[in-house]
Amino acid sequence: AAEAAAAAAAEAAVAAAEAEAAGEQPDEEQWQLSGHAYLGQPVSRLFGKEAEGPTLGRITRWLPPDDKAGEGALYHVVHDDGDEEDLDEGEAAAALADFATMSPAEVAVARGKMEARPYVARARRYENKLVKRPLRATPSSLLPSSLLPDLSDLEAEIAPALAAAGATGWALERQGWGARVGKAGSAEEVAQLLLELEAVVRAVQQVPDAFERKPWLGIGHHAIGRPARRFFPAADSDTGTTRFTAYNGVIVGWLPASGPDVALWHMQHEDDSDEEDLDETEMLYALAAHAADRPQPTVPERAYIQ
Repeated sequence: AAEAAAAAAAEAAVAAAEAEAAGEQPDEEQWQLSGHAYLGQPVSRLFGKEAEGPTLGRITRWLPPDDKAGEGALYHVVHDDGDEEDLDEGEAAAALADFATMSPAEVAVARGKMEARPYVARARRYENKLVKRPLRATPSSLLPSSLLPDLSDLEAEIAPALAAAGATGWALERQGWGARVGKAGSAEEVAQLLLELEAVVRAVQQVPDAFERKPWLGIGHHAIGRPARRFFPAADSDTGTTRFTAYNGVIVGWLPASGPDVALWHMQHEDDSDEEDLDETEMLYALAAHAADRPQPTVPERAYIQ
């Protein structure tokens, strides 16, 4: 009941904020997250060898044309492999048209080939984007003192399954492996121990690796392609208070509710190329925050975040 009330309040906030901002004109010198039919639409681009297949992505923002400077519109694309590029009007239209000609089977094949490619995006700090930002690993959580208990627990959890799968050699090796876990003093040593455990698992693996990328839908919901703003808390050690940092982005896909699984919306951040999955209440608050250009969350949103 509480979540339903929060969702209703957020929906009302969206409507109020959009009505308030209806007369505002976008700053044409800045990338825009709304105001164009291309936003949120999937594209297909072909690079390098044709045998590698097309690269799929989505248009997440656009820069309106500057008639005085004689410059046309630009469209920013975030590819599914993490790479990014800016397209002019002709390139964007062609990329949209190329994707539109692809059948669902061709899209699935293209995505499978992209999954098999080496990661090609520009170098950036790795983050586990399948986990919400406040729950992600921090530098302190990568210390051996933090990693080793988790590694030991993981091995203990899967040891019965390894024995049942026929990994008989591991029963003899695990004692020495466990002793090395107890002596590991660096992240590199922990990584090597984890790789050795992974090798044991792969030796008895009987099914292909499963890809966790969700089949996000790019159509079928009013939030697709709309700009959003999320807030993440950070403690201020000087004042002892909590401040929130705002991150803008676009809702680029969604998954309808299915059985016990609630509906989810996928947001691509523009500020730091991050991404995350939102529940319905989070999605509605994010739409409202961007529409009202709020620098900090409202009291109900703050309570929901924390």
